[in-house]
Amino acid sequence: MGFELLSELLYAAQWYLFIVFLGIISLPLTISICSSLPDRGYSVTKILGILLLAYVSWILSYALGYSRNEIMLSLLLICVFSAIIYVKKKPGIDRKLLLRNELIFGAMFVLFLIIRAFNPEIHDGEKVYDFMLLNSILKSASLPPHDSWLSGYNINMYYYFGSFTIATLTKLAGIPANITYNLGMALLPALAAVAAFGLGYNLTTDKKGGIAALFLLVFAGNLYPAGVISAHALNMTTSPFGNIPPIMDYWGPTRIIPNTVNEFPYFSFIFGDLHAHVIAIPFVLLAITFILNAYLSKKISKTSLLLISLALGSLFVFNAWDYATYAALFIFVILIQPWKLEGNISTKISRELSKRLGIVIGVILLGFLMFIFFFMDFHSSGIQGIKPVITRTALINFLAIYDLFLFLIISFMLLHIPEFRHKKWILVALASSGVVLYFVKDFQTLAVFVPLAFLTCTGIYFFYKNNDMNRLFISVMIAMGLAILVFCEMFYFDDLFSGENERFNTVFKFYNQVWLLFSIASACALHDLVKKKYRLKKAVLVILSILIVLNSLYLFTGTFARTEGFNRSASLDGIDFLKKTNYGDYDAIFWVDKNLNWTTVILEAPGESYEDTSRISSYTGIQTVVGWAGHEFVLRNSWGDVAARIRDVDAIYDTEDYGEAIRLLRKYNVSYVYVGNVEQRKYKQRGLQKFENISYFERAYRGIYDMYRVLP
Repeated sequence: MGFELLSELLYAAQWYLFIVFLGIISLPLTISICSSLPDRGYSVTKILGILLLAYVSWILSYALGYSRNEIMLSLLLICVFSAIIYVKKKPGIDRKLLLRNELIFGAMFVLFLIIRAFNPEIHDGEKVYDFMLLNSILKSASLPPHDSWLSGYNINMYYYFGSFTIATLTKLAGIPANITYNLGMALLPALAAVAAFGLGYNLTTDKKGGIAALFLLVFAGNLYPAGVISAHALNMTTSPFGNIPPIMDYWGPTRIIPNTVNEFPYFSFIFGDLHAHVIAIPFVLLAITFILNAYLSKKISKTSLLLISLALGSLFVFNAWDYATYAALFIFVILIQPWKLEGNISTKISRELSKRLGIVIGVILLGFLMFIFFFMDFHSSGIQGIKPVITRTALINFLAIYDLFLFLIISFMLLHIPEFRHKKWILVALASSGVVLYFVKDFQTLAVFVPLAFLTCTGIYFFYKNNDMNRLFISVMIAMGLAILVFCEMFYFDDLFSGENERFNTVFKFYNQVWLLFSIASACALHDLVKKKYRLKKAVLVILSILIVLNSLYLFTGTFARTEGFNRSASLDGIDFLKKTNYGDYDAIFWVDKNLNWTTVILEAPGESYEDTSRISSYTGIQTVVGWAGHEFVLRNSWGDVAARIRDVDAIYDTEDYGEAIRLLRKYNVSYVYVGNVEQRKYKQRGLQKFENISYFERAYRGIYDMYRVLP
């Protein structure tokens, strides 16, 4: 084991202990408010601790500035608040529950840390953008953070709170960002695993239900690898969908529906984009846990409502696409909570409805007010409206993604629907309708939606009638997931994707939500299908076993492909790969990070999205005139200023006129000019030679490449 890897593992241990500490200090609060849950909220203590630290730091930063001292003050305030709760309420701590959750968290953290160590590069996908965002926040002394890819602008057009949360942990822990990027990508699945286990356990009161939820949410895949393996076994080279990919493929299972993305958590966790929709996963599960606790409570405390407001409100600033779904879930379960009506029924209904509407409105409004500073700064221009879709999902593609969940959910509903008049014939008619609806042109998924909608509504009715609280909650989650799927087949959010890619973001963002809802519901379904006695149980369990195996193949094919079979050197340093691919940039990055402050503006060639450009700004958080132009255009929905900056930067590098170059450099307050590999390849040598003129420039750094200071 090399010295560098050893030091990285010490950082990992420090990170792990820090997260455990945050979980411990939030224990008194979690245990106090989650009294209606069998696990007392142990499964989400770390998530709550992280959220509280991020939120208090974020609020205080508007008064005190964003710094390590300010974060330490925030931590101290949380510790004092926790101590007061502990002294006043003296909540009993169940050591067995605590130990179980710590073992799950520790095991998952180590597992995904190993995967990250064999796949650490901050390079492909959205990683460079995510790292730029993280570094921009770390370098900023106030909020909203500056935009390192567009000097003079702030990041006020994007929900940055997830990156802010990781940055806050990074700043307080004192660990380099190129390490915490990967530590964060090991932390998120570990937090999600414990929270998923907790939800499964709380809904079934059985550890096996918790294990099922953990597996289905964190580790399950889809049928794509099984199809590829079958094609190879039959010696097929092409199919109606195109060429047959290799068996060891991590990318294909997320591109089942043409011109869209159908990510699922395990892919997201091993792919390694520290993106908003991934960071949000544990915090979504925190919100669901608090909603479940409120739903099961005979009386909802003010503290519980306050934390639900925080959890729901934070979802907008973590990943705005999540907010409406889980706000709707909260509203639905509060309104559907069994009503106890005695005496004058009409008066009781009026009072109870007013009370519940008051709770709903109060929580939604408070959640908005808690993040009012964000909304005051926020200027989104991405969504232009909602439009009807032109293309829909083929049933075979839909089933390849959701086959396991659908089998579990439909079996669960059929298992629990009691006998009623003409039940047999109604179910036969329902099955027949599915067959007929398959032939509806361009809307094959109706063959699933209509029968599932009927079964779900029937289940909600009977569970409500029988006061079966847990299964009623499960049915509501299924209904929410189904509603989202139907929406995706009828409408799309009109953003900058158009034509055949019109549904790209809509399917991408919403299918993630469906996976979380369906995985928890399916875990509870699996628990019942295994535990209960019914006709055809053996056949159901055989089919279920086959589906679980087929949907687990990605664990091997995806992981093997992403880690290159673990046949490479291990590291947690996200930019260590630059030592081999471009040491000149690597050395310059460290010089800039050490010597330049956050207000400095540097000049580098305009960036092209997903190319090896804008590395200095991306990997340091120092501002450049224009970075990845495509990303800036998408985020701001404005090409004018971006295009003008590209022209000006090109002119600065290419012109031989010193006066013109200095004028443009002054225009953007540029202090340093970088001449690296990209600049040497892109611009004329005669234009670059002007930076050697000591009357206007001073060489501040010399390595493989050069950095010039603009003289005043």
